[in-house]
Amino acid sequence: MTQPIDKSKVNRRQFLKQTGSLAAVAAVLSSLAPAVFAGEDNTIRLALIGCGGRGGDAVGDALSVPDSGPVKLYAMADLQQSRLESSYKALQGRFKDKVDVTENRKFIGFDAYRKAIDILKPGDIAMCTTRAYIRPVHVEYAIRKGINVFMEKPFAPDPGGLHRLLRAGEEAEKKSVKVAAGLQCRHSPARQALIERIRDGAMGEIPLIRANRLGGGSWLSNQGDGANNLMNQLQFGKIHLFWVGSGHMVDNLIHQIDECCWIKDMWPVSAHGMGGRVPRSKDFGQNIDVYSMEFTFADGTKAFCGFRRIDKTHSEFATYIHGTKCAAQFSGRTHAATCSRTSGSTRTTSHGRPQRTSTVPGSTSGTSSSTASATIGRIMK
Repeated sequence: MTQPIDKSKVNRRQFLKQTGSLAAVAAVLSSLAPAVFAGEDNTIRLALIGCGGRGGDAVGDALSVPDSGPVKLYAMADLQQSRLESSYKALQGRFKDKVDVTENRKFIGFDAYRKAIDILKPGDIAMCTTRAYIRPVHVEYAIRKGINVFMEKPFAPDPGGLHRLLRAGEEAEKKSVKVAAGLQCRHSPARQALIERIRDGAMGEIPLIRANRLGGGSWLSNQGDGANNLMNQLQFGKIHLFWVGSGHMVDNLIHQIDECCWIKDMWPVSAHGMGGRVPRSKDFGQNIDVYSMEFTFADGTKAFCGFRRIDKTHSEFATYIHGTKCAAQFSGRTHAATCSRTSGSTRTTSHGRPQRTSTVPGSTSGTSSSTASATIGRIMK
């Protein structure tokens, strides 16, 4: 049974540590005004580990949450001084009063993550936003120290790394440490509304889902004498080398594969895939150009997911649900939550072809929320 909360005695750090559910933390803390947290310093401190574009964006989202209570960027860690300084200047320009990173809290090197995490306290948050090659190590260390985690996708470059994260997640549950993942689509109000209608049976059974991300892309050029240099690989291999960043398919299609599992409310039990490169490819990276995957769920239903990076070809960025009562588009380009449609009226697509459609009862449209603000940000309220 859930016990009532005495707001006059609530401490934000203790609450984050003792509450067992990320969703519960977000919901309850959202209802508490910052003034109810009394006593000691309740500022939530962020340590940014990986100061590239994704890391800066995640911190920006977290610091932009309205009425979140005292939150500040407290430490930064990266392999490159120049990248750290660039990110620091950009964030300080946007959030001057919320960026409190002194020179002795800027850490450089492969062990920088330890130094940044070590100066946090339980209830603070380690924002793990490097590429996937080192993610399990960072997440494990933060959880071991009792620090909450935000981790960007992709999560690990190989099955061994993913199993390490699963074990770390089990340890986090034992310690009541919160872990939020960079899958922002689940925090879209429009998608949540359609999921609710699906659960209520508005679409009937869901035997088939199609999810495609088809577009152009770029190949990796010959890196010459620097090809085998470790530090060089960490730069040019972000999407081109599997061991660094999991490759471009995993890095991008992960969102729509996650949507399929969310729609079905289960994980697939098998997956079969195929793919290939275009003729006369001059790509020096490890990616292939076309991927096609068939996921099968325990009830025998299917999700077909496709990914392509070939210039001057048909583009599509969408997830479609085929129900026994109606069909729906779950998401669209750049993760827009385009939720609706079944047989009824006629509309014209962007390709000029008519389709018979009408709105699924209770469906809505809108854009997806960023994960850092929807998960991390709401924890801090």
